[in-house]
Amino acid sequence: MGLSDLIMNSYSKTSRLMQRGCDFLGSETAILCGAMSWVSERNLVSAISNAGGFGVIACGAMTPDLLNTEIAETRKLTDRPFGVNLITMHPQLFDLIAVCEKHAVGHVVLAGGIPPKGSVEAIKGGQNPAKVICFAPTLALAKKLLRSGADALVIEGMEAGGHIGPVSTSVLAQEMLPELAEDQPEDDKIAKHARKSGWNKWIAPTMKRSPDQQEANRPDRRGLPSMVHAGAT
Repeated sequence: MGLSDLIMNSYSKTSRLMQRGCDFLGSETAILCGAMSWVSERNLVSAISNAGGFGVIACGAMTPDLLNTEIAETRKLTDRPFGVNLITMHPQLFDLIAVCEKHAVGHVVLAGGIPPKGSVEAIKGGQNPAKVICFAPTLALAKKLLRSGADALVIEGMEAGGHIGPVSTSVLAQEMLPELAEDQPEDDKIAKHARKSGWNKWIAPTMKRSPDQQEANRPDRRGLPSMVHAGAT
């Protein structure tokens, strides 16, 4: 029995909550692998994707040639969706984006800072446009990233290595999600539910916490989609 079978067959509520994340990622289970430099490489990424999750290659300090090889080798190990995490301060960021476009990578995660001008547009506007996922440690930055074209957010609290600040993810989520729901179209059914219940559709649709933590801290658990971010950047 695979990872997705175990989760979805054993926990029907989890399946319903995760459906929107599955649709966004194109995976069987909405579990996003954290991009850990020198750890999230072809073997781990392909294993996660083959098990039904969503693997993410950690580009880190790779050169475009190294990333090109890593993506190609990962494709030999899996025919399922996976993404690539790029560090925004990388001096060859736009060359790395071009490599992702060449391989038609469906999801690019931008981490390590505010995406530089033109980077989101380059990812979404090429011949092989990809979805953009960004990290949001504050509400102000979350709004800025969404305005800039991010398709998804990872709410990032102090658990992310302790380098983001003193606020936990559960507190940040309660601050961010209701605010972000107000910015969504009135015809968005999930946003309507969020406005009514005081909670939000999961814009990202992700929280960097375990499923048990998510259930324990969610004030209204009816029908809201979710995605688990596993690992650390």
